[in-house]
Amino acid sequence: MDEQMKHSAEPWHWTVEESQQRDYGGIRTADSRRIGTTVNDVDARHIVACVNACRGIETIDLETAAEIGVMPPMEKIRGLEAQLAQLRAAARDFHNLTIADTTVIIRPESAAQRDAISKAGDHLRTAIQNSVEMA
Repeated sequence: MDEQMKHSAEPWHWTVEESQQRDYGGIRTADSRRIGTTVNDVDARHIVACVNACRGIETIDLETAAEIGVMPPMEKIRGLEAQLAQLRAAARDFHNLTIADTTVIIRPESAAQRDAISKAGDHLRTAIQNSVEMA
């Protein structure tokens, strides 16, 4: 298969498609093109949910992750997202209560300590700005 070829855009949808013998699960693209059927609607729902959940992830990355067994469980991802939100909030609070507050005076014992504190403050400010842009 051509690596440049992209699959149909998300979100995909599933439908129940009837025939004379039985009901099938239909798989449709965002523009309602039918791209497949399954022997039951449960399989169609599962396929569509997987495609939509993986939106934005390259197919080769999914294949590689599945081969080596490193697909992270959703609970872990949600936990990491919550931790990231807490760290962003703590970093913002710390920055606002120290570096951004001109009334706070930090008295390091040496010029090297002063420079290190200043550099850490710049690093924190940059990290906060970058995390806000990503959010």
